[in-house]
Amino acid sequence: MSGTPHEELLSGEELLKPFAYAVSVLSQGGSVAISGGLWVSNYRLIFSSQSNTKTDPVTRETLEILLHSIHGLSNTTKDTLAISSHVFRVVTFKFQEKKTMKEFMTLIKANIYGYVGIKRAFCYSYRPRYTSSDYVWWDHMPLAELARLGISNNTKWKLCSVQDLIKISFPAQIFVPNSTTNHMLADAMKTFEGGHLPVILYQRGYASLLVSSRYNKEVAGTQIILGPLEMTVKSKNPNMKDKKWTVVDVFSHANYVAPYPWEDIEFFGLPAIPVFCKQFEDVGAYVHQGSDKLDINHIRNGWLQTVNNFGIAANKVVKLISEEITVLVRGHSKNRIQTGVATLAQILLDPFYRTIMGFCILIEKDWVSFAYQFYAAAGITKEQHPPVWSLFLNALSVIIYQYPSYFEYNAAFLLWLEQEVVSTRFGTFCYESTQGNNRMKNTPVAWNYVLASENLPRFKNRYYEEHPGILYWSSTIIPFLSPSYVGRGNPHTDRLQLKLENAFSENTSDTLDLSKHRFFKMPPFASDTVKELDISGNLLESLPACILDFPMLTKIDISSNPLAGLYPSFMKLVSQYVPHLETLVMNRNSSSFPTSFGPIKHLYWDDARPVITGEKMSEENRLETVQLRNCALTHLPPNWDALTSITHLNLYNNNLSSISLASSFVKLKLANNKLSIFLIGLDKLSQLTHLDLRSNQLLLLINLSRSPSERY
Repeated sequence: MSGTPHEELLSGEELLKPFAYAVSVLSQGGSVAISGGLWVSNYRLIFSSQSNTKTDPVTRETLEILLHSIHGLSNTTKDTLAISSHVFRVVTFKFQEKKTMKEFMTLIKANIYGYVGIKRAFCYSYRPRYTSSDYVWWDHMPLAELARLGISNNTKWKLCSVQDLIKISFPAQIFVPNSTTNHMLADAMKTFEGGHLPVILYQRGYASLLVSSRYNKEVAGTQIILGPLEMTVKSKNPNMKDKKWTVVDVFSHANYVAPYPWEDIEFFGLPAIPVFCKQFEDVGAYVHQGSDKLDINHIRNGWLQTVNNFGIAANKVVKLISEEITVLVRGHSKNRIQTGVATLAQILLDPFYRTIMGFCILIEKDWVSFAYQFYAAAGITKEQHPPVWSLFLNALSVIIYQYPSYFEYNAAFLLWLEQEVVSTRFGTFCYESTQGNNRMKNTPVAWNYVLASENLPRFKNRYYEEHPGILYWSSTIIPFLSPSYVGRGNPHTDRLQLKLENAFSENTSDTLDLSKHRFFKMPPFASDTVKELDISGNLLESLPACILDFPMLTKIDISSNPLAGLYPSFMKLVSQYVPHLETLVMNRNSSSFPTSFGPIKHLYWDDARPVITGEKMSEENRLETVQLRNCALTHLPPNWDALTSITHLNLYNNNLSSISLASSFVKLKLANNKLSIFLIGLDKLSQLTHLDLRSNQLLLLINLSRSPSERY
């Protein structure tokens, strides 16, 4: 982009200065990468390269910085300014004149949300060019959705206005038991942290799902609201008469005692706010600086462990609701992790929330109507807020990868959401309080943009097939970082992206080598000619989704990556869209042992530490050759001998003390293990031609009636 960028400005976007600041973009090492002009509008920073070459990444979208996403300005020298923005992006500019840098900093601080608050939000100026729906319709959507679930004014529930009772972020109206009065509500709010008393969000059959903050130390007053709630819930379900309902507490407090005998409490060890925020900062350091500063295991033991515990808590809610047991999800009033757990549970429970329309309604009902502070939680403001929204999206991205055809929305939709919560383009994400809801009514609504016919296709999952059943979080596979975090760090990352694109476009053979580039995610490439793909030596945590667009692929080498695992549902799609893929090389990857390898026939997995979870292998596996050398294995999956397609097995140098074998083996290498006895008679291995049992502790070979050709 050269010259004045008026042609590319959005409706309502205006330049704050009629000129561009003369700057140079610095590389990670501090050298000048490229020079040009830096424009400032009321929506973003736009860097315009002097060279205006399409092959230079700094002229591309990657170096446009959303103005309101900026949360840090650091001038290391008198003419050098590092700009930190959401998510984990740092760009360093060198100004030609020192005084212009000071002027630039003053201009930024006077116009961004993080410094001056909501009055500068871009949603006041932005007027989208699509035909929008009636905004008031979305204001009424939460109540309409509760009515769809069977929660409405009736003999058990009544709609109560609480806006005059409290001054906290809360829906203007909530459903309460019919016997509840306004005086009871006002008294009950005093006994819950921040006044966040239980609110019903979902109903399935006889079970209800509620969220609240935790009780204050004086718990006696909780009976004011919990008593009627308990009676209302039990009146719905005759089977609940003598049963307890379950409180899912997202934190861990061993000394916390339930105030009523009809409550079962289950605690989940999600971290305190300071620890939670520090884990998120570590993710930023890892993504921005690569693995030189922080090891992936540090992230897995911190942030990703929290993601996993978050998913496990949602899983518990799903199981209880499916058993028609009412659940109250409880947490700190300032944290709102309970909202994320409840929302994730509803997505797992209800296929409607796996559609784009359903998801929009769900977020409007559980987050927007509660005036959740998206912007503050994104880490933009100076106050410390836990990044619950980011935690929720990270967990959701893992589930979408786990069930890739069961969601109508795709990863691009989650990326868009992560960006828009800080762009201030839509008033939907700018609410700060119940009073703020009224103030933002005439601003653009995010969901109208999503559902507009010209935008909807890019958010749709082309592999979507409606699945009416309940889904579950898989805790056997290590969670991975959300796609919104990876590959968005700095100009170095942008140049790497360009390097990969050039390597792809210049490739003329049927082999594509993208090894040892240290990238976090693979660009969305597609090829009808590539047969072999080498993506070893990078920072990938999962098989790239874009391999589904390589229909002729026969071999993938993903060695030396921090791979988390292979999800069965994704491998099922691989079988469908990449039917010729037969060879998978994943050496030096210590991930969970997959239950399904899809179409893979030849597996090479050496020098690793596979985590065997105890789950059974799918009998639909087509594995013929399996090589697991130097993996410190003490046992194999429980039904390993049922995989009758395997003919060649190499388990050299492990710690196996016993093994069950299928009758299909032709070549079997078990040298350098701890085998003391062979439990299956070799006479049953009718096709066996090669057997290597050297360096074991064999005491007995049972039924050795024939001698394979190789040593034993």
